[in-house]
Amino acid sequence: MENRIDSCYDNGSTFLRDLKLLIAQIAAKDWTSIDSKRVAVIVDILRRNLVSAVHMGCLSTNIDEELQVFVNFDTQEEVPDFPVAVGDFSCNIKDSGLYLSPCEESSICATIRDVLSQLRSSWELVLPRNGSNGEVWHSMFKNFRESLAERRQDRVQKWIRANTAEFCDNDEVQRLQLEANVALGKVKQGLSVCGCKCSVCFWRCVLEKGHGDDHSCMSNHSCAESCSYCARGGGSFNVCKDLAGHEGSHDCKEKNHTCQETCHLFQMSSNCNELCSLRPEHFGQHKCNSPQHVCNKKCSLPSCSNPCAVPIERKHKRHKCHERYCQSNCSIKGCSRTCGVKDHFHDLDPYAEHLCGNEHACPEECEMFGICEIFTELVRQTQVFQGQRGSFEYELVSETGSRPYHKKQGRGHIHLVLCPKVKCTSNLYDGSRHETMKYGPDVDIAKDEMTHETYWQYVRFVDPCTEEEREEFGRCNHYYKSEEHETEAGGSDKSYCTEKLWHPPIKSTGHNISSAGYITDDGHHFGCDHYKNVPHH
Repeated sequence: MENRIDSCYDNGSTFLRDLKLLIAQIAAKDWTSIDSKRVAVIVDILRRNLVSAVHMGCLSTNIDEELQVFVNFDTQEEVPDFPVAVGDFSCNIKDSGLYLSPCEESSICATIRDVLSQLRSSWELVLPRNGSNGEVWHSMFKNFRESLAERRQDRVQKWIRANTAEFCDNDEVQRLQLEANVALGKVKQGLSVCGCKCSVCFWRCVLEKGHGDDHSCMSNHSCAESCSYCARGGGSFNVCKDLAGHEGSHDCKEKNHTCQETCHLFQMSSNCNELCSLRPEHFGQHKCNSPQHVCNKKCSLPSCSNPCAVPIERKHKRHKCHERYCQSNCSIKGCSRTCGVKDHFHDLDPYAEHLCGNEHACPEECEMFGICEIFTELVRQTQVFQGQRGSFEYELVSETGSRPYHKKQGRGHIHLVLCPKVKCTSNLYDGSRHETMKYGPDVDIAKDEMTHETYWQYVRFVDPCTEEEREEFGRCNHYYKSEEHETEAGGSDKSYCTEKLWHPPIKSTGHNISSAGYITDDGHHFGCDHYKNVPHH
């Protein structure tokens, strides 16, 4: 039986992709590694789908099209889409197709308020909001939104890792991952809601954080619970007529269960229920069913319009709202997230630095000189071949890599690199030294000189030259011409110093001419004895 060769591809789609790349490179006579092109293709596909992946958890933004879920492009294995758990509740809401940020192409989620409205409706199907669970509902709604954002972040990152596992250390892949993290951070921040008391009732505002209109819980603001006093009497009972989210007993206000006079703290508190909840003809001051009245002054932070949340009975000079974090934007250029400092009044510090605490990509251009990107361009050249029976034109392929450049530079050539300001490369490499002369065009910038071998170690690339060429490049380049050489060789050959490049001066033994050659006054050794000539560099 013939030996079977192990398969290099798990499926036909991967093979077809590489085959197309290979054919394209052959057609363009691009002999660079196919791996670099494969990375570019994968990153381009991921980047083109990143917006829809972050916004709606799939690869399609067109509502009329079938949703394309996250998959490994090579194996077609799907990224798992698990339900989210919020406390004791399990929410079977798919991540694929779920809007977590506004999309202009969507008719139902064009704004962040539309997105929050859809999420609120989904959460109310899991945990309906009623008169007794307002605070708990709002807290769990926050956990619900955070769980959805964390699931989206986890799935997008798994999708990127699944398709870049072979080249996860590539710079473009790492840049893509950073772009994804920044976009996902914006989504999570966009899902934050206001949390202030509703302008009409006592439930919390569920509009987007930083909205400019009145606070609203997006309900009918009415308590739907049964009257507590009617229930105690054992007869028929009515629905409570208080505002939604009130504290204390429920009152139908139809059978004179309570005093109904104005609470003595009504003008001073933002959460007062206004009418006295004590029995008729009670003694003492009128008091509503709010267990703790809070200050109704505006927050002391000039840029904040929220009401103070400090209890009235507590003496305070600074009015603090319910917010605990700094509300200023991150000071990093291009970042739209808010400051991560847990101090609502952080902005009042004149020396405050607002940082969101996330990783940022530097938006500035690289300050180092060098090649940032390599483009391959086909230069067509033709020659005419003349044969005995005719001639024809053919395409000439010539070597245009870096090796001919080094061959042209010849024996003992050096390379220049910018001298690091912290530590000169001469302290790190044997074949490196600080500049012995000024090199243009930027003569004011310090540079280091490197031998051919040391330069390739420094840049961490494979030397393209042969072993014989590398040995030649490492030799001293001092030479002189002689009439004897022209006579012997029939040309103008140069006689080079036989030592290595940058060798220490060779000490003379008293007479420069020896059986082994000639030693010059400046310490160079030549294999011949044409001592009458002066060596020339």
